[in-house]
Amino acid sequence: MPWDKEKQREYSHQWYLANKERVAPHRAAYKRKNKEKWYASARAWEAKNPEKKGYINHKSHAKRRGIPFLLTFEEWWAVWEQSGKWEQRGFRKGQYVMARFADQGAYEVGNVRICTVSENALERAANWSDESRARMAAWTTRAWQEGKFDKMLQERRHVAAGTTSTKAPFNAVSPSEVHDSS
Repeated sequence: MPWDKEKQREYSHQWYLANKERVAPHRAAYKRKNKEKWYASARAWEAKNPEKKGYINHKSHAKRRGIPFLLTFEEWWAVWEQSGKWEQRGFRKGQYVMARFADQGAYEVGNVRICTVSENALERAANWSDESRARMAAWTTRAWQEGKFDKMLQERRHVAAGTTSTKAPFNAVSPSEVHDSS
């Protein structure tokens, strides 16, 4: 009887699922012992499978944000493929993201679209409740007072200018100055 690779793969997968608790400590020990080899193989897999990496990242980020993600890889990839924007995806201005309509509900077939980052941000802001707006304003004011924006904006300015020094002067307007001038 010839060896059936698919049958063996399925058997191994089922065994792994039934014995996760036994495998986990051995896998963790191997990972600690062979850290560079482990990460090199992960990077190689990511380079060979950018679509699957994108899907896994999107799914994990949605989970972290508490948003149900009901798309299979095939459904997720079909949306990107139909849009023709896969190569232009990202989180910067002018790039494309997969967004939910009205930024509500699950990531599922019929509730997602491909749009620019700017379009998604405008739609999200338009759908904010007054409570959300007040929370964001309070957070922004608090962050400004704690000096969190100074460093972030200073770094962005240097990245845009192509410099690496963070000692250049920074001329910013505080939120209170914006409100005073109106």
